[in-house]
Amino acid sequence: MLADSESPPRPTGHRCMLCKRDLSFRPEGPIYQPINPPAVAVLPCGHTFHDQCLQNITPEDQSKDPPCIPCAIGEKQA
Repeated sequence: MLADSESPPRPTGHRCMLCKRDLSFRPEGPIYQPINPPAVAVLPCGHTFHDQCLQNITPEDQSKDPPCIPCAIGEKQA
């Protein structure tokens, strides 16, 4: 049993714009909350992503300034 100080993180209510999972959950595999939340990327437009999801779709030559796919297709920030 977990002590109060060891309770797992709660969902943030913010979702990755690519995989659509809560940012506190792992971006791949079974849905669960690791003790240490996954790294998150927030682009200048405000869209949020799991860092891993964004890296998976970003061409290497754009890795320093990744494009925002939701903005490119006209999806508004929730």
